[in-house]
Amino acid sequence: MNGYLHPPPQHLRCALSEIKSDPTLSRTPPLQAYLQQIQKSTKHYHHPGHENDKLYASDYIHQDDNKACDSCDSEQQLPRTPRKSTDPVIQYGTIASGNQVIKDAEQRDKLARQYDILCFEIEAAGIVNTIPSLVIRGICDYADSLKNKIWQRYAAATAAALAKFLLSRVRTHQDLGMNS
Repeated sequence: MNGYLHPPPQHLRCALSEIKSDPTLSRTPPLQAYLQQIQKSTKHYHHPGHENDKLYASDYIHQDDNKACDSCDSEQQLPRTPRKSTDPVIQYGTIASGNQVIKDAEQRDKLARQYDILCFEIEAAGIVNTIPSLVIRGICDYADSLKNKIWQRYAAATAAALAKFLLSRVRTHQDLGMNS
């Protein structure tokens, strides 16, 4: 694992810095409205419920392909304080991009510690080095042996809403007093 992608364009970095500098912006009506617009289009983009957010010990291997974890060892599930809200949380950090899905939680944890990685993905690296861009990911699983897609659509809707919100914060060259 090594190498870096091209940095995002300046106008996207400026808009992102503006959002990062004011944590209340991520809970503003426009961002929530963008997410609600997407969710109104189909029921599949809604929050799947806290009861479907299960994190297991890193050394636990899921025994079957039962995506609901009905047969998983509940003793291996890590206790966590339930979130008070279903509103998405914006996190900023390193996204590891590779050519295969991570399905080993111990490997995930090792790489995350070693490289300060927030999440893993397999789609963005090719495009970011071709087209100047900023990667926004909706995190939908724990990169472990359970590949549950129940969170995938909600994560995609959240990422799309954030992308729209970020683009709404981009200043045009004219706004900045610059020539095009």
